[in-house]
Amino acid sequence: MPKSLVRDTTLTSAFLVLIAVMSSCTSGTKGQQPPATAAQESRPIPGDGSELMTETITDGTEIRASQVFTKTWDLRNAGTVPWKDRYLVREGPGGGCTTEPEVRVPDADPGETVTITVQVTAPSNPTVCHVSWKMADAQGHHYFPQLTGIWFDVIVVR
Repeated sequence: MPKSLVRDTTLTSAFLVLIAVMSSCTSGTKGQQPPATAAQESRPIPGDGSELMTETITDGTEIRASQVFTKTWDLRNAGTVPWKDRYLVREGPGGGCTTEPEVRVPDADPGETVTITVQVTAPSNPTVCHVSWKMADAQGHHYFPQLTGIWFDVIVVR
């Protein structure tokens, strides 16, 4: 396993233990915890998984300045958890390419593949656009916080 993943796993484990200890020390009634709400749901969810099957506009594609194009990803629900009411939420500025801030992910049962489409407008000047997305619920809580998400890289030319 790469050192960065070992470090991240170790830090995450230590953080979770610290939260558990703090929670038990600050609880009003010893041994009792309030019921979890959807916002407090532990992420990642055991059994949840995704797999990139195909995509359009592959990384490194040259796009003309100010061009409007459509980026699509085919994602497979590779886990055992149904996908309901999920979104792709854009992360960061993306080098000037403009998109909607979030895009609906079609509901999918385990094993199903869905197509996610994003309309993109390239900036008017040459640059490189790197636009990242993470899967989240309607409140913006990430389903796969430990993963980098999906993205596209395009080269904007005159």
